[in-house]
Amino acid sequence: MTYRRRTPLDAAVARMTEAALSEGRESLVMTTDQWKKLILSGVRGGVRQFGMEMVNSATNGKSIEVANRWLSLAMDIWNAMPETVRRHDLQKHGTAHVER
Repeated sequence: MTYRRRTPLDAAVARMTEAALSEGRESLVMTTDQWKKLILSGVRGGVRQFGMEMVNSATNGKSIEVANRWLSLAMDIWNAMPETVRRHDLQKHGTAHVER
């Protein structure tokens, strides 16, 4: 049997999943590949666009503390995505398509 080594991206996704499940935020529960596609789709807008989209979708106008919590988890995922992957995808495709 072959085991896949857990990457920093897998660990960041696991933290987001745990938090999302505990708060009933099913829309934030995605596989590592789904998060990867989401990040790659937002590469053109950069981290700022990705962060704003996460805050808007995760907080529904709630407090800054709530926004900060979800943004922090999302940025962990963004930062765990190797920059070379983001750069390569942008050069190759201009952007990636998100499939959920």
